[in-house]
Amino acid sequence: MRTVVISFYRAYPPDSGVSTVTYNVAKYLPGEKHLIQLSERANNASIDGNMNLINLRLLSNNNIIKAANLTLQFPFIIKKIRQLDPEIIILEGASWAVYYLILFYLVKLCKIEAEIIYHSHNVEYLLRKQKNNSIIAAITKWAEGKIIKKSDLCTAVSEADAFNFKKIYGIKPLLLPNGVDVGKFDCVTDNQVQKIKVKYNFGRKNVLFMGLPSFKPNKEAIDFLLKAVFPRVIRENSDAKLSIIGGHTGYRKKWLINPGSIPFEEVPAFIKACDVCVAPIFSGSGTRLKILEYMAAAKPVISTIKGAEGISVNNGEDILIADDTSGFVKKILYMLRNSEQADRIGYKGMKLVKSNYSWQEIMQDFSKALYAVCAKNKKTSIK
Repeated sequence: MRTVVISFYRAYPPDSGVSTVTYNVAKYLPGEKHLIQLSERANNASIDGNMNLINLRLLSNNNIIKAANLTLQFPFIIKKIRQLDPEIIILEGASWAVYYLILFYLVKLCKIEAEIIYHSHNVEYLLRKQKNNSIIAAITKWAEGKIIKKSDLCTAVSEADAFNFKKIYGIKPLLLPNGVDVGKFDCVTDNQVQKIKVKYNFGRKNVLFMGLPSFKPNKEAIDFLLKAVFPRVIRENSDAKLSIIGGHTGYRKKWLINPGSIPFEEVPAFIKACDVCVAPIFSGSGTRLKILEYMAAAKPVISTIKGAEGISVNNGEDILIADDTSGFVKKILYMLRNSEQADRIGYKGMKLVKSNYSWQEIMQDFSKALYAVCAKNKKTSIK
């Protein structure tokens, strides 16, 4: 099977939850695969031994310039797709749906014979409704509805998102949950963990939050931690430090470690170096990859109900749930003071992730669905 994955953001090297999902989907696809991405880098490359990376030059992160730049890239994308002659085209739905709808119509107009899969990362209309004006939300709803209904296959990352797609658009998508590359965490050494602690000036006790500060749910979480939660934690445990990775927050606190985006190769060891991981998410949709990665590192996780949405967890067993300031403060302090309980919850979280959220297992099931779509239209044979 020959597949082209199209991402209108940088997926490799991954530096965020969304890019990590796209990268791993492409990585674990069977057969020949090509990842076309928007990136600051100009050179193409071969990655992981069997995936071809094709970079579309990003001229600016300004939304208007980016939109104009992307529009000019459409002819190149179509030309490249023609050359590669894929059986499958996967559209990574974590950018404005209008872009993908335009590309969809161009593919059909050019009579490119490929099955089109829309891999949604969330219900974009609901996100736009929260963060943009009503006009943008309405355009997004129209475009997202079109691409979902016209694609040969549409996916959702959680049962909650699948329910919303059915409710809003009348389409029942295939479930393609987010996963985690558990092998990256299994091979982390004690020496790598110690190097991280020295490099980033860790304290005796460390709490971690991961996420892009520019993403509204993450910004809410960061403000909540820095303004409401951690000042109270510090009053009770002066040895504690809060680490935030994924981007610069603009805050300066003596107990805050905020190096911005770190090399993605360091992420597993960075998580392993921390004592407690948190996800105080109050809005948005989709499945929080950060929680799966925390668990893969065998770290105790404290999350809101919203943050844990889409993950089959049990409060008090493999995760701790808190939805207000007092709850987060209390549970963070408890985990920092009770290492045996923290290890127990972390271990159970790790077992849960390995059993249900390994990318290797998830992509085996998804690949069967792709072969079925192709076989239905006699594009390729099931192997």
